[in-house]
Amino acid sequence: MQDKANFSQLIQTLDDKFNKGLFTEMKLICNQILNQDPKHTKALCYKGIHLRREKRYEEALECTNQALEIDPEYPRAWNSKGNISKNMKKLETALECYRKAVSLDPSYENAFSNIGILLYELSRFDEAREILLKTLELNKNHSNALFYYANCQMKIRKYEEAIDFYLKLLELKDSSSATIINLTSCYMRLNQFTKALDFFIRGRDVCKDEESFFINHGICLINLKRYFESIKHFEDFLVRFPESSQAFNFLGVCYWKLKNYPKAKENLERSISLMKKESVQVYVNLGQVLFESGDCLEAINVYKKALSIEPEYYIISFNLGLCYYRSKELELASEHYQKSLEQKTGFRSAIINLIIVNKRLKKP
Repeated sequence: MQDKANFSQLIQTLDDKFNKGLFTEMKLICNQILNQDPKHTKALCYKGIHLRREKRYEEALECTNQALEIDPEYPRAWNSKGNISKNMKKLETALECYRKAVSLDPSYENAFSNIGILLYELSRFDEAREILLKTLELNKNHSNALFYYANCQMKIRKYEEAIDFYLKLLELKDSSSATIINLTSCYMRLNQFTKALDFFIRGRDVCKDEESFFINHGICLINLKRYFESIKHFEDFLVRFPESSQAFNFLGVCYWKLKNYPKAKENLERSISLMKKESVQVYVNLGQVLFESGDCLEAINVYKKALSIEPEYYIISFNLGLCYYRSKELELASEHYQKSLEQKTGFRSAIINLIIVNKRLKKP
């Protein structure tokens, strides 16, 4: 009788160990149960969960399938199979498994959340939002549902609504680096740089290892025209990340804004030397620095390089027009203003400059 009581106690502790994240203890209990009852459904399911955490996906799937053969209406096993299938890149199978789980248990909030997250990752944002809202009807404080619903809103450029959900997460003390990074990005998309800066300052400790967070913090300072602070920010950043092409680019931009053209040129050229993938914007920035400092010939060469990377970028064509006009090569200036206008219909600056140069060329 004592053995039966102990066995029942083992079974009752499984959910508790799982909910507390005590997976090593959960594994030991599963093995104890399965030694006595090799077909115990819950133990097979939880063993599969542990094997998945160890990235032993084939073994995890085998255990989970065994559980489902014994009890094909076990929602947690279907959800677990969905997770394993997702790890194995079998995404449609994963969706089917999650949907089976919620059909068996319409209150299974984590399975609903998993559907929404997978739909988000598949860029099916409208479907994802619908499912994630269903999750939030079941639990208004479900952190994954809040986060991914906010991400969906961000992806479809509904930044104000995304902000509301990220702020809700912060109210719930979920101040993960991803939440803060996305929140600051939304504020910056809305040109609300002062608000963004507040969260950059508040999030420094949480996001201390996130390179993109510190880059965006510096960009925010640039947009607020706090150039000296931004220079200090990027110089400090480069102590930690000395090979950051982006940091040298924005450091160059700061010096350009301050009209310190030699320092701007030095940092932009350093950015180009460190690029792993060519960025047209760095070349455009360098071209503008060279143009403003009076080196039109070198600016033209840099813009030609930029044009080889992105031939249809209207700003490059327009800036080449400016260089040729200053160099008194009016035919080439007219040609590039016209090309810029073809690339961006109604581009007002190109229209005005084209009229001016064509008047000098006595063209209609």
